Amino acid sequence: MLSRKVEKTCGEIKSLKIQGARKVAQAAVEAMALQAKESDAKSLEAFRSDLLVAADALANARPTEPMLQNSLRFLFAEMQKRKPKGVGEARKAIADEEKILLKKFEENAGKIAEFGAKELPIDARILIHCHSHTLMGILKRAQEMGKAPKVTCTETRPLYQGRISAKELAGAGVDVTLVVDSAAKSMMGKTDLVLVGADSITSTGDLVNKIGTAGIATIAKESDVRFFSCAELYKFDPLTIWGRMTEMEERDAQEIADPKEMKGVKILNYAFDRTDAKYITGYITEKGVVTPQGFVAMAMKEFGLE
Repeated sequence: MLSRKVEKTCGEIKSLKIQGARKVAQAAVEAMALQAKESDAKSLEAFRSDLLVAADALANARPTEPMLQNSLRFLFAEMQKRKPKGVGEARKAIADEEKILLKKFEENAGKIAEFGAKELPIDARILIHCHSHTLMGILKRAQEMGKAPKVTCTETRPLYQGRISAKELAGAGVDVTLVVDSAAKSMMGKTDLVLVGADSITSTGDLVNKIGTAGIATIAKESDVRFFSCAELYKFDPLTIWGRMTEMEERDAQEIADPKEMKGVKILNYAFDRTDAKYITGYITEKGVVTPQGFVAMAMKEFGLE
């Protein structure tokens, strides 16, 4: 039986009340830990079954987020490694691994902020798309270092996550401008580099991110502007090694327009698109700034897939 926390977390992930890959993964890990704590299973087999049901529900709440999937796999695998002899030991293992994983998330975010901020030139003119907690960390750290970045945010239709970024950066004292998505080409001549987050990275180093990212990357390449994605190794999708295509989520048409007011009109609302590795200058990771190929090599090593 799913705990109320798991059910609530699944709903908040699906509705985008919880946004950002790390925030989603963190919420899922916390929900799993509570599921373990509240499980009334009497046997180890029943306890594992409880956890698997909860993990499946959480994973399906956002099937396009490898950081979510990888975090749940890690939690369960680490519990198994401890070879618990009973429910009590298994419950303690989950609680311990939750703390370890959440601490790792926090440390990785700090490392990426440092590496990313160092990569930015002083007074850099930066174009960003959508909202990424990892990306916000880099820009805020650059501001703290006195680099005074000048940031342009696309508003990021249809849910306007770019407005969240703009408000957050303004609150941190960053020089920020908000533009419509279709202004990306017009702004590129006034841009030194592009920074985006990441939802998923494939075994070929391609980036899956908010819809519109691929178009901006293409414009940046044509304009000789560097394009970086900020991503932890946990964003790597290991299933793409075996040929699985990353799912491109299609969200509710209502986010774009009311279908009742658009009779006879088909509405497609793709949440993500895929940017080929050839358009990506590098990934800013917790281990440094690397090429797409370098990211894949490090991720393969991290997950024991060499």
